[in-house]
Amino acid sequence: MVDKLIGKTYKSLRLLKKIEAKAVASEQLSYSQLLKFEQGKTSLTIEKLMYALTQIGSTLGDFEYLYYEQADYLPLQIGGAIFRTYWERNSSKLQKLVNELKDDLAKYPDDPRYFIYLVQAESFLAQVDKDFKISDAGILKIYDYLMGVSQWWMLECEILMNCASIFSDHQLRELVHKMINPGVQYRNPDALQSHINAALLSSIRVLIANKHFEPLREIFDYLDAHILPDYNMYERAMFAYFKVLYRFRKNPSKESLLAVESCIEAFKLLECFGLANLATEELERYKKESHI
Repeated sequence: MVDKLIGKTYKSLRLLKKIEAKAVASEQLSYSQLLKFEQGKTSLTIEKLMYALTQIGSTLGDFEYLYYEQADYLPLQIGGAIFRTYWERNSSKLQKLVNELKDDLAKYPDDPRYFIYLVQAESFLAQVDKDFKISDAGILKIYDYLMGVSQWWMLECEILMNCASIFSDHQLRELVHKMINPGVQYRNPDALQSHINAALLSSIRVLIANKHFEPLREIFDYLDAHILPDYNMYERAMFAYFKVLYRFRKNPSKESLLAVESCIEAFKLLECFGLANLATEELERYKKESHI
């Protein structure tokens, strides 16, 4: 029996890359074979599937990610639910999501999405509940995955954005450097830029919290060049906030404190109340540490 979703998934990837089917066809894979495969009428050998993926600049990881995302049993809403629950600062609900994802992972151990969602949920839970700890094995698995990626896409950016706080200073520094290293290949870089920026902004928060300031100059220089003025006001506001927060964290003073508080007030004016609350929480912690 042919799994029609396999061909549908490949076609979705091809269209995402804006590549015509005729451009994929060759002696190894005829045009008619490709069309029948995409229509779910026939299957391809693993060798031909790998060839077809190479022709559109995709990997088997990309394919598996999208395949499971489209599968009926995958809870498509789970990513949004995790994120919303984090912003609610609801540790009980996050713990419930973690438990559900562990059960789902046990049912579908070959589905990489469940592990990825689980680690992200655990990362958020660890930020809300300081008594919750993520296993070293889980952290290392995610770190190794990101370090092994040759082409970054939204999935990798999402993982780094949501899981930055679980990595050691050394691991986070290496991941950030890899992300903004010109040698890294991005698929559809224009569409990806906002996701890269979001991951870096999340990493800045962690580096500032840990007083690991050395990598920040590289990140600041990158974001100065890639966050366009008046294009994404949220990114620009966050970046401005982290710059003044960095100055306060490095050299606490009444002047730098006032600058941070002004940014928080700006968040409120923009009706980013969840962000304002989060910024207020971290500022209060830093004020206590600095005895201000």
